[in-house]
Amino acid sequence: LLSIPVLLLSILLAPDPSVLLGSDLGRLVVIARSIGKIFTFMFAIPVTSVHPQFDALEHVMKNLRDSAPNDRLDRVIDLVDDYGWNRGFLINVGDVKGKVVEDALQ
Repeated sequence: LLSIPVLLLSILLAPDPSVLLGSDLGRLVVIARSIGKIFTFMFAIPVTSVHPQFDALEHVMKNLRDSAPNDRLDRVIDLVDDYGWNRGFLINVGDVKGKVVEDALQ
């Protein structure tokens, strides 16, 4: 009775399952492992830790709700700068490099 789980674990954890199962079934086990890794990556890791742009977007959207409609563009720029300075690393021009670019263009 214990041999069945041991056999299943050896098939699932074997570096090359085609040795135990043959080429066709071994390939299916490798595909199933790959799909399992993809689903683990998709559902176990938060998207904001993989793509900081989503975290910056959440920061902007949360803090933009309380601003007046006529100055939202300036508020978005300020919030992106705030995120880059205080919460996480972003690649953007920002307020310091923006001043350098403005001076160079004039």
